Amino acid sequence: MCAQEKAAGVLNTPTTTPPNHYTPILGTQEADRKAYATLQAAFALLGVSLRRNHRVDDGRISYEARRNGHTRVFTHLHDLQAYFEATRALVHHPTPKQYITNDNTHLD
Repeated sequence: MCAQEKAAGVLNTPTTTPPNHYTPILGTQEADRKAYATLQAAFALLGVSLRRNHRVDDGRISYEARRNGHTRVFTHLHDLQAYFEATRALVHHPTPKQYITNDNTHLD
């Protein structure tokens, strides 16, 4: 075998997956910031204050949601979104007890 020949099985075979030429419009960090800002505004309408914390030692991000003296801490944005949906459902659809007056008659 001469220097220009290659043995069988040593040839470079093309990959079956095409190269990824997808470029997102917003970077993932910018998209996360935008999603956080949107959630922060939506939470404010429900009376919930939202704060994002950056840990210096490892760069992790956590989110704090505070309402009526209670604090919930989340480490992922999708968990925070799920909490928003649950809180929104509670605020917009209160329990039946909230419709009962002091004399046990229902309000319509």
